[in-house]
Amino acid sequence: MPQPSPAATEPRPVRVLIVEDSEDDVLLLVWELKRGGYNLYYESVDTRAGMEAALRSGPWDIVISDYSMPDFGGLEALATLRAHALDIPFVIVSGNIGEDVAVEAMKAGAHDYVMKRNLSRLIPALDRELREADVRRARVRAERELRENEARFRAIASNIPGTVYQFVLRNGSGAFAYVRADCARLLGVSPETLQANAGVFRELIVPQDREGYDRSLARSAEKLTDLN
Repeated sequence: MPQPSPAATEPRPVRVLIVEDSEDDVLLLVWELKRGGYNLYYESVDTRAGMEAALRSGPWDIVISDYSMPDFGGLEALATLRAHALDIPFVIVSGNIGEDVAVEAMKAGAHDYVMKRNLSRLIPALDRELREADVRRARVRAERELRENEARFRAIASNIPGTVYQFVLRNGSGAFAYVRADCARLLGVSPETLQANAGVFRELIVPQDREGYDRSLARSAEKLTDLN
């Protein structure tokens, strides 16, 4: 009988901030998370001040919060998290939340809710939310790197001699991603016009060369399709 690989049984590290005023319920959540295969680091808080201090000391992978507590409820905990502008999944775990209240919590920004009587949903919910948080962070990193690369390109392009433009393929046709002002002046067309309508550039090509230009674009589009 084949044995599971070490990777399949290795606990997954996760840092969880638990907002809960019942020590027994905290221990129940911890037991469920460890049973679900997580290598857990956690901290529990039950006040706004405690949560704010924990958020500052982070980082945290996910927040699990009870909905109804005497001094600090789930919606207040959610508002505290949002006030810190942190992209951390927020899951409500409660014993008495109704569906209408759960919907309102989701509208307020909670990512999911789990009933304490049905904690079997907790691990799948956490798995999903952690994956989606990873995707969001990767997208933010990619967008930031794109902006930084674009800024570097423009800084270089604005300081090198000659006429500079960046011509790319979009939806199978050519488009200007960047046109330096002196290049546009040479062509007698504004940068904005060239970037808004690459067809203007084609009209500037002498008629006998337009067919070759079209073929070149078509070949590039085919190669790009093959790569994808």
